[in-house]
Amino acid sequence: MAQKGMPVWVINQPVKIGAKGGRIFVEFHCQSSDTVGVGDILQLMADRGMLHLIDMGKLVRAYYENKGYPVEITWNERK
Repeated sequence: MAQKGMPVWVINQPVKIGAKGGRIFVEFHCQSSDTVGVGDILQLMADRGMLHLIDMGKLVRAYYENKGYPVEITWNERK
C-alpha cells in the first residue's frame, strides 16, 4: 500500500489477464475512448495458451459489466 505523499505510477491498461491456482481472471477498465473488443481479448488469451481454459459466456459478461476488478472466467465442466 502506498503511503501518503509517496510517488506512484498510474498505468492506463484497459484489460488485464491473469492466472492463479489454475483459475483464469480478467479485469476491465475500459472507458468510452478505449477500443479493446472481445476479439482482441480472445487473441491475447490464444497467444498465452489460455483460450481452452475460459468460459466465453463469463468473458463476455465481464467485458460488458466492466467492473474494474478481477473476475473469474475459468471454464467449469458441467456434469
